[in-house]
Amino acid sequence: MSTSSEGNANQGDSDGLREYAPDYPRSPQPPLPLPTSLASEGNSDDPVVEINDMKNKLEHDSSLVHYWTQKCVGAEQKLAYLKRQVKKVRCRKEKHRIRGQRRKHKTEDLHMTEEDATYESFSFHKGGDKHGQAMSMAFNEGFEQFRRFAADVHKDID
Repeated sequence: MSTSSEGNANQGDSDGLREYAPDYPRSPQPPLPLPTSLASEGNSDDPVVEINDMKNKLEHDSSLVHYWTQKCVGAEQKLAYLKRQVKKVRCRKEKHRIRGQRRKHKTEDLHMTEEDATYESFSFHKGGDKHGQAMSMAFNEGFEQFRRFAADVHKDID
């Protein structure tokens, strides 16, 4: 059972949007076969009949050209539509891959932060050189997080 709202709607995308496949014009019916006349059988020497036969042949050929042109145009439109759909799916797939990488990096960064906090809570700083090293490590860690974020953003921009 289909309702009028279903029409030619595709199933909803993961984004929750509905897309409609375009209605392509149906190909015209193929032209009728070329009618035969007396002149084509060679029974007539009348130039009027021959001219009329040539005119009919040209009209028939013209209708064939029109028919195949319409079929090609319809096929090109369908191909363009399918290419757009494939491109959308590829972009969506790449977007999900990038999001997964971001989550993975975020998890790694949080895990490293937890390890550092555990290390810091069990170690005693007496100031001096150890404090400077800890500050340097914290800076390097923050810079690495920024570098990863910037790399992800750069991929999104491209």
